Amino acid sequence: LAPLPPRVEKQVEYVEKIVEKTVEREVIIEQGPKPEEVAEMEAKLRQQNEEARLKAEARRAEVAAQRDIAESERKRLMAEVDREEQKALQEQQRKAELQAKLAQT
Repeated sequence: LAPLPPRVEKQVEYVEKIVEKTVEREVIIEQGPKPEEVAEMEAKLRQQNEEARLKAEARRAEVAAQRDIAESERKRLMAEVDREEQKALQEQQRKAELQAKLAQT
């Protein structure tokens, strides 16, 4: 009789591993007004400027329609309307700048 081949035993081992990963991310958060808010403020400012311009135009037309006042008086009133319009535009610009500064903080 021939000798028997050596006996081979198979054994399966289960190894449990716990892997712990730490992931660090650097996130940049933008502060300040969002583009939509900026666009909204710009649109609002444009509308206010347009209203001031239309108001000044109406006053100019009113002054031009007054035929019984002297030419010098008419010019003075027109200059006054121009000054008021510039003052209103500057005030609106100042308010817009303040709002922009407040929105950034």
